[in-house]
Amino acid sequence: MFCIICCFSGILYSSETLDTAEQISKGKFRTVVYYTQTKAKPTFQMVDFSTTTGWGINKVDGDSSFGNVVVKLVLNPFDKLNWWARAGMVSDYKLGVPSTDTPKIEYTNISSYNGYTIGAGAKYQVFPQTDFNCGICLDFGVVYTNYIFNRKYQENIGYSDLSGTKFEDTEFHAKFNLSRKIRKTEPYGGVSIYRNWYKFGSNSGTKDNINVFAGLKVKLRQLKWLMCEANLIGETSLSAGFCMAVGSHE
Repeated sequence: MFCIICCFSGILYSSETLDTAEQISKGKFRTVVYYTQTKAKPTFQMVDFSTTTGWGINKVDGDSSFGNVVVKLVLNPFDKLNWWARAGMVSDYKLGVPSTDTPKIEYTNISSYNGYTIGAGAKYQVFPQTDFNCGICLDFGVVYTNYIFNRKYQENIGYSDLSGTKFEDTEFHAKFNLSRKIRKTEPYGGVSIYRNWYKFGSNSGTKDNINVFAGLKVKLRQLKWLMCEANLIGETSLSAGFCMAVGSHE
C-alpha cells in the first residue's frame, strides 16, 4: 500500500526577474508585459507500508508544467529604491503525481486560465555600471500564486471531475542581479535565494531553494525594449516580453 504524505516537496519555483541592475530615475517608471513557460520535475515523498518491513519513505519524481501572463510595473518615487509590483494569470497548469501501484494521476483544469499571481518588492542598486564594472543590485520581494485544479486523469479510469483542489504558494525571495550595457543590448544574470510556503488540498509545508537566472534586454527604439530570460537550476523556465519606460535615463 502506498500513499503520498507530502506533495510538492520540490514543485516550487523561483519567480522570474525580467529586470536588469539599472536604476531608473526618480519619479519615473517602466512596465514589462511578458509570458513565461515553466517545466519541472517535482519530488514527492511517499509512504510505503510492507507487512514484513513496516513503514518506509520513498522519493519519486513527477512532472509539472504551466504558463504565466504577467504585467510588471517598476517605479522610483523616492530616489533611493526602485519599487515593483506584478499581477498576472496562470494558465494550463498540469501536475503529474506518481504512484507505484496505480497509474500516475494528472491534475488539470477544464479552462485554460484558472489561477492568478500577484507580487511586490523593492530593488536596491549596490553599484551603478561604470567603465570598469557591471551594475549590481539586490532585489527583495514576495509573490503569491493561487490555482484551482478541477479535473484529474488516470490511464485506467480516464478523466474525472474534482470539486476544486486549490494550490497556493507564497514565495519570499532575495536576488543578486548584475548587468552590463553593450551597445543596444544589456545582458544580466544572477542568483535567487527563496523560501516558499505552500498548500495543496490538505497538504502544506515550506521549501528553501536556490536558482540561477540569465536574461537579455534588447533596445528597439527610445524607451522600448524586448526582454527574455531563462531559469536554469531545478526547473526549466523561459520568459519573453516587451518593456516600455516613461522618462527613464536610458
